[in-house]
Amino acid sequence: MSLSQLFRILWARKRALLGFVAAAIVLALIANLLLPKKYVGEAAVVVDLNGGDPLKDGALSPVAQTAYVATQIDVIGSHNVALKVVDNQKLADNPETQANFKEATDGVGSLRDWLADYLLTKLVVKAALNSNVVLIDFTSKNQQNAADMANAFADAYIQTTLDLKVDPAQRQSGWFNQQIQALRSNLEAAQQKLATYQKDHDVIGVDDSKIDVENGRLQELSNQLVAAQAAMYQTSAREKQMNEITGTHLPDELTDVAKNPLLQNLKAELARAEAKFADVSQRYDRNHPQYLSAAAERDALQRKIAAEINNTKGNIAKEAALARQQTAALQQAVDEQRGHILSLKHAQDEMTVLRHDVDSGRTTYDAALQRASEVQLESRLDHSNIAILGRAPVPTSPASPRPLLNLALAVILGGLLGVGVILSREMPDRHIHSRLDLLEAVNLPLLFELPLDELGPKPKRLANAAKLPRRLGRPGGPPPPSPAAA
Repeated sequence: MSLSQLFRILWARKRALLGFVAAAIVLALIANLLLPKKYVGEAAVVVDLNGGDPLKDGALSPVAQTAYVATQIDVIGSHNVALKVVDNQKLADNPETQANFKEATDGVGSLRDWLADYLLTKLVVKAALNSNVVLIDFTSKNQQNAADMANAFADAYIQTTLDLKVDPAQRQSGWFNQQIQALRSNLEAAQQKLATYQKDHDVIGVDDSKIDVENGRLQELSNQLVAAQAAMYQTSAREKQMNEITGTHLPDELTDVAKNPLLQNLKAELARAEAKFADVSQRYDRNHPQYLSAAAERDALQRKIAAEINNTKGNIAKEAALARQQTAALQQAVDEQRGHILSLKHAQDEMTVLRHDVDSGRTTYDAALQRASEVQLESRLDHSNIAILGRAPVPTSPASPRPLLNLALAVILGGLLGVGVILSREMPDRHIHSRLDLLEAVNLPLLFELPLDELGPKPKRLANAAKLPRRLGRPGGPPPPSPAAA
């Protein structure tokens, strides 16, 4: 069916179409008169995404902002917020409401929950386009009640956001207080352990400078030990040489004897005395006084030389013993100093571990204390990042029914219904309403057309038309001739 055919059908059935439209308008007028008036109170709240919390900072991404606003819409429409509205408005205390509850549920369930569910059916929460403003609409038959309930939901929503922040913070604050007590005990135990170690080992602190000083002392003692060992080796060599020469009765070969000026003088005097004794022994008898005097002088010098040699030997032995004793003392001092340094390093390692435990405990305690302070402040927050942008005013005009809108919808729906009915009746049984319909139906040239004025009034036209075939292409009839046959 072409568009022109549709318009011709509708024009031919214009009275029926107008009848449907008129009926729809009448029904709309009746509905406007009978339907109760409903009013919508609208409150607006703004959600601050980037600065409502004084303890936190940081902007949210656009996706997170959208999700955050959607979450806030769900919070507003939650059962918990509705319960707060019921409690704040004291709706459960109304005897009429209690009677309605018993009649509706036979007293089964909670009146608060029943009222909260009922309020949520009247609530519509939506976000403004491309903004952080959330609109709270509440529908009621009473103008004042619509505004009051919208404002009540806004207030309950702000209270709920505070509870959602404060309640977990209060629980965390209690948990942090317990943890702080345990961390403080651990810190005190670590400090006490460090103090006990310092007292037991008589150390206040061991640092690298003190170890450097002790290493310097060890180096100095090591140098003294090396010098003492060299002196000990030298004296030991002299003592060994002395013992070897003494065994061969060649004391003159001793270096110390050779270098002793007193021994050299005594040896020179002994040589003269021996020369004198040899001369006297040749001239006099052994009992002669000069012989005895020369022999006595020689023997006295020999005794002096022997005594001086023995003294030299004793000095060498004493020097060797003293060198060995000094070397042993220095070796012991070096060993003690080395052990002292090792003990200092061990003490340093122990104190490093103990101080690390103390520092770690203090750091953990300070971090926990700081976080506990933040949580405690969060538990005392009395404001939210939600602010009421505009409280709901008392609506002056009803939101429904809307007469003009209902009439417009009635015209549209009535027209569509009329078009549908007309087409449903026309399609299975096509009528010829004009020459154009005839031409399209039989596909033959039109020879003539009677003017409407010559057909007479409409009843007569209908009678004359009844004598003619009203439909073309009846079942069982011959098909219309083709244009070529015509």
